[in-house]
Amino acid sequence: MESMPHRVSSFLETLPPDHGAADLEPDDPIIPALDYFLGLEGVPGKASREDRLRTEPIDRRDTNSGKVSWASICAELGATRLIGDQLGLQITGFDQVSPQVRHGTRDCDIRAMVGNTPTDFEVKRHSVDDTRILP
Repeated sequence: MESMPHRVSSFLETLPPDHGAADLEPDDPIIPALDYFLGLEGVPGKASREDRLRTEPIDRRDTNSGKVSWASICAELGATRLIGDQLGLQITGFDQVSPQVRHGTRDCDIRAMVGNTPTDFEVKRHSVDDTRILP
């Protein structure tokens, strides 16, 4: 059996039992992405993203909002690992306001350097199937 990376096991120990990630096993496919994310240092927006990761995907008896939220967070974690680790781009921010926005303060999920150009990435996940599942 695989062992859980230390950063991940330390993180999981801080979660309440009704959190979407509370029962992750070491061989869960999201573990490498979660470990990569937790290992990022000095990236603007990471602390608030980590706080959201700790508090948002909580299951409630009357809805499946925790499962839907956890699935969306997993998509963002997977994209972070894909962009930073597998494509080798430097992650430079999370939830940063895009300079492309003309009105309002819409932010992007992930910002990374592509060559010398800061590039914003928006992660989308089709969650309609998850929202239709009864709690």
